[in-house]
Amino acid sequence: MLTKGRHHRALVLYLLLLTWWPWLSLRHTPLAAEVWVRALTAEGPGTANALTWSPSTLSRTWGELEELGLVERKREGRLTRIVPRREDGKDDYVAPAGQKKDWYNAYFTLPHEFWTEQHFATLSPAALAVLLIVLKETTKKPDVELLREKMQDWYGISGKTVTKGIQELMAAGLIEERLRWEEDLSAKLGYVKHHHYGLTGVFSTEERAARRRVARRKRRLNERKKSKKAAQEAKS
Repeated sequence: MLTKGRHHRALVLYLLLLTWWPWLSLRHTPLAAEVWVRALTAEGPGTANALTWSPSTLSRTWGELEELGLVERKREGRLTRIVPRREDGKDDYVAPAGQKKDWYNAYFTLPHEFWTEQHFATLSPAALAVLLIVLKETTKKPDVELLREKMQDWYGISGKTVTKGIQELMAAGLIEERLRWEEDLSAKLGYVKHHHYGLTGVFSTEERAARRRVARRKRRLNERKKSKKAAQEAKS
């Protein structure tokens, strides 16, 4: 629902909320609006047409997400605690653990360069939608064919929007087209051309997989340290 243009700010803000949630959920004090605005404000070359934010637009966007069932807002003094809900708005949000055969625990990796290189602010809604779709579809394979005539049924966006998004991502150097020819005896020339798309650089399937491996090693190491510490404390 958020991949449509009229939810541009809501999509970016919801992505940031989920990105921050692992540490934000542990905070005793909610973040001030100024912190969110500062994080969402792009600066420097190439940001003249970037998405802009203010405390008022932030508040309106939180309200929009609340109406969509994607967040809950709770007043705590002069601040507001924001709690995410699951992407379909039907349940509380739980960080996915990647269990197989469990749709709600599946996930894809959004490289931190999406934020540090300010793509969140400079990409249009169409480009953001295509980026997220390709990230999801290339978790285990290097590229994906985006059939324009199927995109409305599969993802709720038009083929025209997909074409626009691809063009913008290619201009930004984030995606590349990979042509594949397949035999088709019913075709005039005996073969057909298929257009596949794969992300590049840190967004590529290979790089994302490498980062997940590093993250898993770090997580296992931290778990062992915690278990060792707990065992030592139990003995004392």
